[in-house]
Amino acid sequence: MEEIGKKLSEARDTMEVSLEEAAEDLKVKTIDLENIERGNRSFFKDFFELKKLIKDYAKYLGLEYEKFEDEFNEFVFDFTSKIPVQEILSADQNQVVEEKEIISPYTKHKERRIPIITIVIIAFVLIGLVMTTFMFLKSVSETESETNLTYLKGE
Repeated sequence: MEEIGKKLSEARDTMEVSLEEAAEDLKVKTIDLENIERGNRSFFKDFFELKKLIKDYAKYLGLEYEKFEDEFNEFVFDFTSKIPVQEILSADQNQVVEEKEIISPYTKHKERRIPIITIVIIAFVLIGLVMTTFMFLKSVSETESETNLTYLKGE
């Protein structure tokens, strides 16, 4: 990383461009370019952001940015390959992965909705049960009324 920064710094000095001018042209903070030129990887939280900034800076300076991308990729590989396996495993175990079903409009998937016909059938059955119960209660009520009238008449 320090080697990348040194090459970028030398190219900028050769072009006689100040850090402030380069930062303004690239629409980034001066401190970002300073940290790249120092090789201070820990200043950046995201490797992808750093890689893009190095690429843009190299392009801006008229350098072969592909070579800088390759050098950066090698640096990242070297850096990450030195992380102990146990640390990677423990980080992996601490991750909570929530599985979500992915539904695409281009693939068939199971419908989870109740078909309308099922709802209609259930509604008719319920209405039928309510009407049957009502009619039964009405007939029981009429029978009781007749029985009570017969009792009152003394027949």
